[in-house]
Amino acid sequence: MTSARGKLRERPRGEGWKPGQPWRALSRPTWRPDIRAAVISRTRINLHRKIVKHAAFTGQYPVAILSDCVVYAVDGESPLDFLPYREGKPLPGGFKLGVNPGLVKHEGT
Repeated sequence: MTSARGKLRERPRGEGWKPGQPWRALSRPTWRPDIRAAVISRTRINLHRKIVKHAAFTGQYPVAILSDCVVYAVDGESPLDFLPYREGKPLPGGFKLGVNPGLVKHEGT
């Protein structure tokens, strides 16, 4: 999601651009600040919903939150020690591990 969001606000990349000239990206049909704002808003809403679901399941609340990073304090070293599972499946509406959009990845322990 981050790379797609970044393309909606592309900056000049040293292609002979001088201050005062319009950026080439501004003339593209994909230059849509309104769509970018909608994507960011939807992502934040989904993140907050997952935080609330996780708190309801486990009683754990985040220690810190940055734009797309949530930090929890847990006893184990594996992300599986943090995520609530039932019968080998993550509980619905919460965080799920993976690399696809909408899933979370383990940043570090």
